[in-house]
Amino acid sequence: MNFWELDRASNSVACVTEYGQTVSHQQLAAAVEQRVSALPATRSLCLILTQNTFATLVNYLACLKANHCAILLEKNAPGHAIQQAIEHYRPNVVLDGDSLTTRDSDSLELDVSLALLLTTSGSTGTAKFVCLSRKNLAANTSSICAYLPISDQDCTITTLPFSYSFGLSIINTHLARKACIVFTQDSVISANFWHLLTQHQVTGFYGVPFTFETLWRINGLAKLPLSVRYLGQAGGVLKSKIKQKINDHCLVNDRQFYVMYGQT
Repeated sequence: MNFWELDRASNSVACVTEYGQTVSHQQLAAAVEQRVSALPATRSLCLILTQNTFATLVNYLACLKANHCAILLEKNAPGHAIQQAIEHYRPNVVLDGDSLTTRDSDSLELDVSLALLLTTSGSTGTAKFVCLSRKNLAANTSSICAYLPISDQDCTITTLPFSYSFGLSIINTHLARKACIVFTQDSVISANFWHLLTQHQVTGFYGVPFTFETLWRINGLAKLPLSVRYLGQAGGVLKSKIKQKINDHCLVNDRQFYVMYGQT
């Protein structure tokens, strides 16, 4: 079963919202179905303004479930970037949290396999997008799940933007494994972030080189709760010195450290 095909019967926790509310897979499925009913009946291009929030998750899954094509763009992107994307790609619908705005009713010629448009990390000026199909998403999720030790007993916390390919793959894989996702917009230097790590017994901690460089700078490894059993890094080359220090920490503390490459 693909990660966007949610289990309507499961009462296990799918996520914790940015407001601290626990949401079961059953409740998530119901929220997604309700959002689907508000989307156009015909296949459309939907621009989702993303944040690390429950509403963004619902919008994303609803577009996949309803066979629409979604553009993911961070809500806090420069205003001109969002406006340029709207003018250049002419989305039929813009989804921003709980709001839905119909902007263009013209029928667009969308390839039948097209499911998702993700910005490239090096985009300048008008955003450039990588085209992904449902097969791409399913295969990527499956291969990562086969490699990382994610189970339905695991819990992760958002440390990366929803629209960033690595951040999104963490969402996808944890949904696929029926693991829990804690949504927060706090950074790793926030006191509330560390409170959430402990409160929800997070087991998997992910980041890019900057995340782990910051973690090292604030002595964050020593602060990690005992529940954290593995660390995962991608999105660029981590400095050898920091990589070795983290690896040494994991050996002493019976944790696993996965250094990966850009999955897209």
